[in-house]
Amino acid sequence: MEVGHVEVRGVRLRYAMSPGTGEPLLFCNGIGANLELMLPLLKALDGQRVIVFDVPGAGGSEPA
Repeated sequence: MEVGHVEVRGVRLRYAMSPGTGEPLLFCNGIGANLELMLPLLKALDGQRVIVFDVPGAGGSEPA
């Protein structure tokens, strides 16, 4: 799984992307939840490319 940061409109966001095939699924966590809470779901979707990110102000993302 790739974990990194990307800047979107001046805000640094942390993301994780699982390897896989097909069109990626994009998951948005609820406010206050970090991407680690999604790991069991990512494991269940083994083989499907999935992108998940920490919303601004949560987890490893900076506040907007």
